Amino acid sequence: MVRPFQFLAGFVAALFAILFLVLFLLAASSGDHTLRSTERTHLEAAVQFVRDRERTNGLAPSPEEFEAWTREMDLKGFRFEGNGFTLDKRCGSKPSEFCLSFSTGDGFVTYKSWQPATDKVSFDDSPLPFGFASLVAGLASAILAIWLLSSAGRAGASGKPNEG
Repeated sequence: MVRPFQFLAGFVAALFAILFLVLFLLAASSGDHTLRSTERTHLEAAVQFVRDRERTNGLAPSPEEFEAWTREMDLKGFRFEGNGFTLDKRCGSKPSEFCLSFSTGDGFVTYKSWQPATDKVSFDDSPLPFGFASLVAGLASAILAIWLLSSAGRAGASGKPNEG
């Protein structure tokens, strides 16, 4: 009676191990966001505005100037409103470095001016704590599955339930 239960429990633990390891892989690969065409257009326009302002005035616009520019662009039909575009001039180590954050609908992402291209941005909330927890749970489930299945196999081979 114990052997079928141990085998079933081992099988279920193995399924959970696979599920947790798949969740880990998904979390680990979801840190970057590939921009959609409208997001790329908005980001490129915002980067161009900041860089033009730097060339003209010698420094990046203030966050208030940037916000006024986004409202002006919205009046022209550009639709920055609702995407939460913000400028942060204190994110880099050099005075010329800046970050632009905005919403993709799935979460907030950040473009860093020192990135080589504007085609990918990073999600602000890292999925790694969730991914690490999934990895640990998956490994624990795998160990439990191996232990249960090997115990069931030993009990079945000896013809009596395993006591330890």
